[in-house]
Amino acid sequence: SRMYETTTPEILTIREGTAAPPLPADAKLGDGYVYMRRLHSTEGQPYSLIELYLLDSLFQQAPDEFRNKAAIPTLLRLLRPKLKDAHQTMTIGSADAETAHLLRLSAGAPVANVERIFRDRKGVVLYYARVVYRGDWVRWEIDLET
Repeated sequence: SRMYETTTPEILTIREGTAAPPLPADAKLGDGYVYMRRLHSTEGQPYSLIELYLLDSLFQQAPDEFRNKAAIPTLLRLLRPKLKDAHQTMTIGSADAETAHLLRLSAGAPVANVERIFRDRKGVVLYYARVVYRGDWVRWEIDLET
C-alpha cells in the first residue's frame, strides 16, 4: 500500500462514458465506463503504464480521487461490500517502442504485463485494467506450502 501512497499518476488519455473494456462477448458489462491511460511514477521515475476501464457510476462517486490518485485504494474503499472477486494475471513480455519510451527503457526490455478485473456479486465488470510494469521494478514473492 505504500507504493500507492507515493504514486503520481499522469493522465495521458481520458474518455468518460464512451469506452468498453476489451473483454470476451460473454463478459457482463455495466452502463458505460470511463477509460484512462496513465503513466504512474514514484519519486519522478516512471514504473508502469496503465490502461483502465472503470464503471462510470463508480467513477462519479469520487472523480477527483480517481483522476489524481492510484485507482485501487479508492476502488476498495467504495466497493468492499459489493466486490465479489478481484483477479489478476501476470505474464512476462518485452516493451514495444512507445511503452519503452514512456517507461524510459530500451525497446525490447523485459516488462511484466498484468491484467486485473474486479466484478460485483452479479458478475458485472466494475474495473478492468492492463498494466505494463518495468521488469526491473517487479519482484514476485510467495510462500510455498511445506
